[in-house]
Amino acid sequence: MIDHNPLDESTTFNPSVKILTMITNGWLFDIYHLKDRIVLWIKEKDDGGVKRFEYPWSPSLYVASDARVELDSLMGDSRISSFVKEFEFKEKYEYPSEQGKKEILKLTVNDSSQIVTLAKKIENLCNRFGHYRLYDVDVSPEQSFLYEKDIYPLGLYNIEEKPTDPNALNLYHLINDKSDSIDSFDYILPNFQFLSFDIISEKKKTIATEFNDEISKIKVVSFDKDNNVKDKFSISEDSELETILEFAYEINRIDPDIILTSGGDQVLFPHLFQRAKANRIENQLLINLNRESNMEYLIKENFSLMEKNVTSTSTSTSTSTSTSTSTSTALASELSSTASSYVSYGKVYFKPRPFFLYGRIHIDTNN
Repeated sequence: MIDHNPLDESTTFNPSVKILTMITNGWLFDIYHLKDRIVLWIKEKDDGGVKRFEYPWSPSLYVASDARVELDSLMGDSRISSFVKEFEFKEKYEYPSEQGKKEILKLTVNDSSQIVTLAKKIENLCNRFGHYRLYDVDVSPEQSFLYEKDIYPLGLYNIEEKPTDPNALNLYHLINDKSDSIDSFDYILPNFQFLSFDIISEKKKTIATEFNDEISKIKVVSFDKDNNVKDKFSISEDSELETILEFAYEINRIDPDIILTSGGDQVLFPHLFQRAKANRIENQLLINLNRESNMEYLIKENFSLMEKNVTSTSTSTSTSTSTSTSTSTALASELSSTASSYVSYGKVYFKPRPFFLYGRIHIDTNN
């Protein structure tokens, strides 16, 4: 649990009360939800290291109806209660024009990934328009957590720990560092470590969605926030498998905070994973690209890249080539279906699906 209020200095000392212990001081670097937990990564101020904290927390959605009895019936419905950890009535304004607050039902979910599923279940119970009115369904769990706890990305915080029972999770307090303010224009940026890379294939092709070309070389550059190059090298081993494994090793060794690419969302990462799957090392690549170690979660979040099976090595060359091309086309189609387009000043722009990292940040300068 998180509390922003430091201990009251006027509080009478009680020997039985466990005192908060300062753990670290740093910037809130990354945040994502993991079932009934929120994972926070803190970029430490003193040594530049990164620490992972896990909090027991689940998002909520709100349901309004014209009659209290309708909300009561919702609480007793087994099709709904199986998704819900806690029901609670809240007094809130539903519309800006209302003169007074009304009772709204707050539903806290068991699993943060099921909030949309729960909303659809409730919608299916409606027998008229406006029967149940849903709120906060489209707010991501990460945003909900930031709003609820009144914290913000790259805010500088003191992390304090309150020990609990041996079998329970420790309680943490995030307290704003006095030298930092969300309203300040004069703030310190963490000393992030950056890495960029580019892929050189055996064949040069103009079609960006062709991911079957074998990787012959990977160029890597690491630098700091002031663009000072710290290391620059190329990886080219005897085989494609060894080249990709060496690249994964270098990511783990350099341990960058931010991976900066040009076309990483649409080309580089899909190509890299397509070739990693062809060599049956996609799991090793995935675990090294991320700081998060929960493999089940990583595979789930990168399902479109991990789901396609690679052609068996026992097939003939012609069949393998045909199937490989089909797999590449299917992957490109899958990535395109999860992308989006938008219109700005009379022009249509294509926006590929972002490739997210967990415990690190990926920034595609083309997206």
